[in-house]
Amino acid sequence: MRLSLEFKKSILMIFLLLLCVLQMGILWVDKSPGVSIFSSQRFWPKTENIKVEEVKKNYIHPGRIIVSDGTEVYWPLEPDNAFYSAIWNGFTGSYLKQILEQSAADNVYYTDWDTLIKKKCVIVEFKCSVPVGILQWLTGTEKPAMTPFKEISKVAIIPDSLNHNEIILYLTEDGVNVYEYIVNIEQGSIRKEDYYYLLDTIRDNETIIPLRTFGSLYPGIENGELLAVLSEDKELKMIRDLRVTTPDEIVLRQDNIDRIQEYLIESSSTYTAPSKDGTSVLFSDDEKIVYYYDNGFFDYRYRTWTGPKGAAEEALEQALTFIEYRRKNLELDSGIYLTDIVSTNPNYYVFTFNYFMYGMEIKVLDEKGKTIKPSIRIIANRERVLDAKWYIKTFSDNDFAKNYDLNFINFYENKLVSEYPQFNIDFQPQHISTDYLFSGMRAEPYWLVEADKKEIYLKMEPEGE
Repeated sequence: MRLSLEFKKSILMIFLLLLCVLQMGILWVDKSPGVSIFSSQRFWPKTENIKVEEVKKNYIHPGRIIVSDGTEVYWPLEPDNAFYSAIWNGFTGSYLKQILEQSAADNVYYTDWDTLIKKKCVIVEFKCSVPVGILQWLTGTEKPAMTPFKEISKVAIIPDSLNHNEIILYLTEDGVNVYEYIVNIEQGSIRKEDYYYLLDTIRDNETIIPLRTFGSLYPGIENGELLAVLSEDKELKMIRDLRVTTPDEIVLRQDNIDRIQEYLIESSSTYTAPSKDGTSVLFSDDEKIVYYYDNGFFDYRYRTWTGPKGAAEEALEQALTFIEYRRKNLELDSGIYLTDIVSTNPNYYVFTFNYFMYGMEIKVLDEKGKTIKPSIRIIANRERVLDAKWYIKTFSDNDFAKNYDLNFINFYENKLVSEYPQFNIDFQPQHISTDYLFSGMRAEPYWLVEADKKEIYLKMEPEGE
């Protein structure tokens, strides 16, 4: 009889405990309209572990890989070129690690970068100067690097050395100081004879449009090493427009708010508030404030910006974890590459990322502000992401594929000076590129020119229109 009574008491206690939990859930749901307690990530935490070590190399790519044939003509390799991937994989998988593990003694090379790249060589350019710490993390180098440089921006690979199994690499962080390293050609890296073949036959590749330095044709240009297509003829290349869409899983609708939270936010919010006009939704809790907009713009802000700044690689790991969590959930296929690092603030780092497709960078055109924005900008320290601005988009081929003239001289004479007459008198370019810009459902090719402390963007005009 006693056992029966104790059993009944136990059942009653369990019932009361469950009732208490249910009441707490009801109160929580009242504070978080539109969020079900049973679908809450707080009650059903995600166990998926983002392994950044396995994907970190996917986010760091060269700005471009160029072949110098020794005649001051430079041949850019497309990402789908077999030599492109072989050179990059050899550099990041072998040569770079050897360099970081070498002693710093006797590495200064007494010549300037401009003179060096006039030789037959392969040039690897990063989109931005990459700190040594990030390169160590990228390559898995364990012992501390004793390099005389703090960053790397460009590398020249010259297959000349006394030993058949060695090649010479020249590195620079600022275009002024150049450092020389001799590295071994390890198994799996591109062979020395393949480098020679590439250097000797690159001129025969009619699909590559060559580049020249401004200094070789226009001595008055201060940034003489700047490369562009500078030709007497039209240099046509077929470029596709891109269709731009927001992933179906996070299209902003009243009946999709729970799903958006599930895909974009790592823990459930205590407060959820759609805007009255239906163009945005607010998620917030004690730690963060998140706005998500109907154009796919994801605005994440951590409330308290505290914690140690840490090393660049530690902060980058936080940024990549933040991106990879959402990218993996949404199965975003377009390449996302690191394009800039700013470390001047004493408390955090600013990382910029952009989408890439067909070897071209994809950026955001803010038509209202008349500015160019990155697709992703993340502020982070060693502990967490403090702020993130991300246009979450997918890209696919549009029906439009047209020929465009890449000759900068034609663009300058026919378009640039008509829009900016002052450049007809004094033109000092710091940067020239052709990139995709998007502001709505379509990404189109644009000329981007930095000159006179301005960033100028003009739509490329297809041939025959």
